[in-house]
Amino acid sequence: MRYLLYTGPPHTQFEWAERGGGEAKMVGTIEVPGALQDGAPNGAALVLGVGGCGGNIASAIATAGSGGLSVATLNTDRQALDRTSAEHRLLLGARALRGRGAGANLELGARAAEESRDEIASTIGDAEVVFVLAGLGGGTGSGAAPAICRIATDQGALAIAIVTRPFDFEGPLRRETADEGEARLEREADALIAFDNDRLLRLGAHTGSATAFAAINDEIGELIRGTCAMLAGGGLVNLDIADLRRVTERSGSAMIRTGHGETAMAAMLHALHAGAANTPAVGPGAQPGTSLLDDRLPGLQRVLVHFTAAELPALVDMQQAIEEVTKATGASNVFWGLSADEDVSDVAVLLLGAGEQRPSPEPAEEPADELDPPGEPPAPEEPPPVEGEQEPAAENQDENEDEESGLGVPRVSTRRLPSYLRNRERNGEARSSSGAEQEA
Repeated sequence: MRYLLYTGPPHTQFEWAERGGGEAKMVGTIEVPGALQDGAPNGAALVLGVGGCGGNIASAIATAGSGGLSVATLNTDRQALDRTSAEHRLLLGARALRGRGAGANLELGARAAEESRDEIASTIGDAEVVFVLAGLGGGTGSGAAPAICRIATDQGALAIAIVTRPFDFEGPLRRETADEGEARLEREADALIAFDNDRLLRLGAHTGSATAFAAINDEIGELIRGTCAMLAGGGLVNLDIADLRRVTERSGSAMIRTGHGETAMAAMLHALHAGAANTPAVGPGAQPGTSLLDDRLPGLQRVLVHFTAAELPALVDMQQAIEEVTKATGASNVFWGLSADEDVSDVAVLLLGAGEQRPSPEPAEEPADELDPPGEPPAPEEPPPVEGEQEPAAENQDENEDEESGLGVPRVSTRRLPSYLRNRERNGEARSSSGAEQEA
């Protein structure tokens, strides 16, 4: 197996590392004159599966049909990366971690992403929307995913993180790592959408592990494909990337749901109360139609709603559906779209909402002028008074400070000088007086 390792400026130089005997060795260097290297995705929307869980979800999306999406997997674990079926793969932190993974250390995952910053930036390229998929609790997903979101936003892309939280039975250490990773993602990603793995238990006591994980992979894939289909344009009422950016940019935690029904109102009720996808009852005791997404409908400020149907619903029907959204979420601003699709048997709705936007990062402060220091340095210790020298009278000092000296030169008020200059002047006077006494 060969891995692409960038060693020069993006799009200009890279090396092939060949695995053999458990180690990687360089087998050649190739110069590419300004062209995009083979193995780097290209497209308006990009899916990045980070770590083991993120790689599995991205592989499922690629296998099921990406619908024009570019899919890449990124991992610190070479063996896990080998098992992914995405067309584009990137080994993170190859020099520091040597493909052995980050374990449960999110700091190692973050450092691996920083080491591979140029390769990640080249992989993102000109993508306008980047979906970052990861499982929280491990080192790569919790540590590298926030760094990757930051790189994406630095390049002007909209970064939407979709993550899974660990099972409760995995213990406090993994949950603490997940909490720290989620906090970092809320700062670095434009929007953060979370799944709880514990909700997989709703699929029934006898549901196999492979079936349960496939259900969550399919649900995330449906959400991403639905979002990209909405952005493809051509609708009667169009929504585009600018609308998506207006709703989700710098929003932190967000909500996304899909629903289906005979009418727009029925589809909306399914999205709001039944969940993001029509999850089937796959085992005894399963609850049909229950989403694997969080049940909570957080207070939202902006909501994006997109209806798709073969026969477009009535305008009054859509009005009632949107009013139901505002009532359920508290959102005051709604952006909506409508598209016709002959392949849709009923009315489908995509619902995406976000809360209050974070303020834009403030520009770095300019360095202070050297002549006007921001704070006064501590005053040096006063020298002991010289014998025979009188301390200046405190009273009436202000009245005499601006009068002329005996030489006819205006005296400058020392109160208008910084303390360290006033101290310097006093020290100089003391030294002059002491020298005069010695001469005498």
